Amino acid sequence: MIVLDTSVLIELERGNTVVKKIVQDLFEEHESFPCIAFPTFAEFLFGFLVKYPNEVQSALVNLQQYELLNTSSDSARLFAELRYLLQKRGVQLKPFDLLIAAITMDHGMMLVTCDKQFKDVPGLKVVLIEI
Repeated sequence: MIVLDTSVLIELERGNTVVKKIVQDLFEEHESFPCIAFPTFAEFLFGFLVKYPNEVQSALVNLQQYELLNTSSDSARLFAELRYLLQKRGVQLKPFDLLIAAITMDHGMMLVTCDKQFKDVPGLKVVLIEI
């Protein structure tokens, strides 16, 4: 199954047809229902609150099309372990990005993203869409 990162949601919102086609093909190939992690929900909504406050309701409706993945004790453990490993390597990842990675891994899923930084996360299955 596939988890969409915030960067992908933003590109879909912008109407990026290349990203849309890649995402559609991935969902067909993996026969997967679209999922997002709770930090993606929060980041996407925050962007609307800041930039497009009159369109927040539309953003909320848009977000309802995705299955929302939440944390568990396993994803919390993964978060701590990944943060420790990355810090030892001198790699800095934003806390929300690390949460997205941990939640994706906890659910045994693959992350679809436009952010290269996720390639630094050990054990995370990533499909990187270069835009």
